[in-house]
Amino acid sequence: MANVYLHYVSEMWFDHIKGRDFKGEMYLVRYADDFVCKFQYENEAHEFYKLLKDSLKKFGFEIAEDKSKIIPYGNFKGTKESFDFLGFTHYNATSYLGKYCLLHRTSKKMLKLMKETVKKQLREHIHESITETIRKHTEHQATRSLQILRYLW
Repeated sequence: MANVYLHYVSEMWFDHIKGRDFKGEMYLVRYADDFVCKFQYENEAHEFYKLLKDSLKKFGFEIAEDKSKIIPYGNFKGTKESFDFLGFTHYNATSYLGKYCLLHRTSKKMLKLMKETVKKQLREHIHESITETIRKHTEHQATRSLQILRYLW
């Protein structure tokens, strides 16, 4: 419930600030309690960051400084910095045509988590016979196919 309230309040506050003193384009991307703000002008990003810190302080909250940063993105920025959001690392790049683009790859943290999950699954099932594994898989596929056929008929 708190995330729903946070979502509503942050959207309202962002729209209020957006119409106030900022001239460039601004975007807010939220998921649960994480968010990324995008600004056309870097000076407006710094101004917004200061306003955000001050507003949160009024309610007894603070920004996690280790997770927050302002990174220049876009044409002619030439920065090699990146940021992680929702399990992906986002970074500046140049297309094969020489144009700016923002690329995404699985973050190292998420990749490590996926490897550990696969490793755990393999350890749990390593002693199962191949025929048993194939039988389980085939049964699952057959059951699922029947469910789909019954739905369609």
